[in-house]
Amino acid sequence: MGIIILGTLFGVYQHLEHNYYFALEISPNITTWQAVIEALYGGSPFLAPGVFFLGAILAYAATWKHPELNR
Repeated sequence: MGIIILGTLFGVYQHLEHNYYFALEISPNITTWQAVIEALYGGSPFLAPGVFFLGAILAYAATWKHPELNR
């Protein structure tokens, strides 16, 4: 579950990076702040990997203090 959470954070980073550089490629004269705003609203949704994060948190919650894990 920890690996899934780390992968999710990496996926969010990748989506934001892709959107940022795409915004710079389309409009090379925009400021850094404008490119960051465009990255948040870009074509690759940066919260899409968040579904995996939610799944990992739910799996962790489902096994929290489970009696079989105390052996």
